Amino acid sequence: EIMLVAVALGILAALAIPNYSRAIERSHLRAAEDLLLTIYAGQRGYFFVNNRYKALPTGSSMNDWRAIYMDDPNLGSIPVTYVVVTNESLSPCNPVPCFIATATRTQGTCNTKTRTINQDRAFGGDWPAC
Repeated sequence: EIMLVAVALGILAALAIPNYSRAIERSHLRAAEDLLLTIYAGQRGYFFVNNRYKALPTGSSMNDWRAIYMDDPNLGSIPVTYVVVTNESLSPCNPVPCFIATATRTQGTCNTKTRTINQDRAFGGDWPAC
């Protein structure tokens, strides 16, 4: 009887662990998309005041992030890094102002996968396919 219980628990664990990992990835993706939408909204507000978008490269300070009306999302608890590039480095956009905000997964089964949003509120990236 103990052997049957052990086998049954092993089968349940084998089914539950991959589902748990997928649920974790989905929750990190949703949190990243929420923060990308917040970045989008902050960038739009910054644009209306300054007539340009705010670049936020890796290592941007808290004050840089607060310029778009939010705290630095890189200090959060999910393993994702956020950067924003503007039309200074996006040649297809010149001279029209544009930005792309990128969330990059830094660990887990989707490590290095990205999710992006641009000035038109269009999502992109390869993370959802992970």
